[in-house]
Amino acid sequence: MSDTIHRIVTERMIAALERGTVPWRKPWQAAAGRPRSMGTGQPTGRRRGPARPGTAAEEGYGSPFWGTYRQIGDLGGQVRQGERSTLVVFWKQSRGRAPRPADRRDSQLKQLPVLRYYRVFNAAQADHPY
Repeated sequence: MSDTIHRIVTERMIAALERGTVPWRKPWQAAAGRPRSMGTGQPTGRRRGPARPGTAAEEGYGSPFWGTYRQIGDLGGQVRQGERSTLVVFWKQSRGRAPRPADRRDSQLKQLPVLRYYRVFNAAQADHPY
């Protein structure tokens, strides 16, 4: 799974560079604000955000809010037919037990990487009360 995410993100970064967009510059419009989670209302952290950072600006979305299809539905909304989702990548380091070696009895606590991805929609892509 992580190889797929890395490939998708890399391809999108290269495509943005080829279009003349610098993906690591501030991608949001100051008027709309920093990207926020529709579920919590909190700004998205450095560990998660659209894999295509300029999506909101490129598509002309005026809302800083992003949510999954389910989150939008739970808020009483509906994603409009034909709208396309955007990939969001979440990563963190988590403490966990490493697999036990055959010659040792105890497994060791280690920092293990956690990588997940979600498909999200901007609030501007949905009819909802948010």
